[in-house]
Parts: sequence; structure tokens; C-alpha cells
Amino acid sequence: MALFIFTTSILEGRPIEIYNHGRMRRDFTHVDDIVEGIVRVAGRIPQPNPQWSGELLGPGTSSAPYRIYNIGSHDPVELKEFIAILEDTLGRKAQRNLLPMQQGDVPATFADVADLESDIGFKPKTSLREGIGRFVDWYLEYYGSQEQLHARLSPSAGFEDASKQVPVGMLVPANADSLVGANT
Repeated sequence: MALFIFTTSILEGRPIEIYNHGRMRRDFTHVDDIVEGIVRVAGRIPQPNPQWSGELLGPGTSSAPYRIYNIGSHDPVELKEFIAILEDTLGRKAQRNLLPMQQGDVPATFADVADLESDIGFKPKTSLREGIGRFVDWYLEYYGSQEQLHARLSPSAGFEDASKQVPVGMLVPANADSLVGANT
């Protein structure tokens, strides 16, 4: 969601809110890598753990045949770097509203994909720069010019003020194939 919100704001010349002054580390994962990981995992039926014991309970084991995998890039980057790549890709600088850490947030998150790699033989491979580039290409193709974007956000389209933050869920089409998301 940050990529969509930041892209829209930068292109419209509105400031972006950056928590912890951009010193947050996040593991951004391209949607194509998420889909490939899900397809690969779905094709493999897990087996029960033969050493499982009801007397030695553990959070990652059971007699039931299940397996949980993290699917992520396992390459956390600082939010400042993420924004710099987006600015480079868009050819515009962001207006930054630097804010303190949000209550309840954490300074870093990332996916541990060791089990995904060892069991499934898959590790997401799309770099952050490539993923942001694909997203920006899709965004500009889908929304067109800023005039076209504003027309989509006009009061006649159900938005009271196009200069306010865009309700993301209403704008992302079901066939968006180039989004990069934070894996938290």
C-alpha cells in the first residue's frame, strides 16, 4: 500500500508521511514472486510429522499434515532507500513529512524464507528496483496522466476532494500484476 500511496502523492505534488524519519526496514516483495511461491507451495502436499508427540507441544509441529511458509524477499531495506528508488523511477522528488515512530510499530520486519527454500526450492527473486519499476509502469499505463487520475477521483466519481488521500482499496484493480507490498 505504501508504494501506491507514495506514488500517487508524489505525482500529485502532495507530501508523503514517513514514520521514524525513514529509519524503518521493510521486506518488500513483488506480487509475481508471491504468486509463484503460492503456486509452488500449493502443488506440494505436506506430510505429518512422524516425531510429533502430544506431550511435547511446539508451535511449528503437529500430527496434522500442514506447513506454513513465509514468502518474502528476505532482503529488508530502509524506507529512505525505498523512497529514493521510487523518486528515481518517477523522475520526481517527494515532499517528505518526517514523523516519529508510530505507537505499536516496529523498526524492522522481514520474511525468513529458509523453509520455503529448503522444502520448495523457491526464493523470491525480483529486486526492489525492478519491482518498483514494474509498478510505476503499470500505474502510469493504468491511470495515465495526472489529469486522467484527477478525473477518476472527481466528485462525480464518488470522491469529495481529489487532493485528499486516495482510498487505496477502491483504486487497485483486481488484475494489478505489478504491485510491491510490504511483508509484515
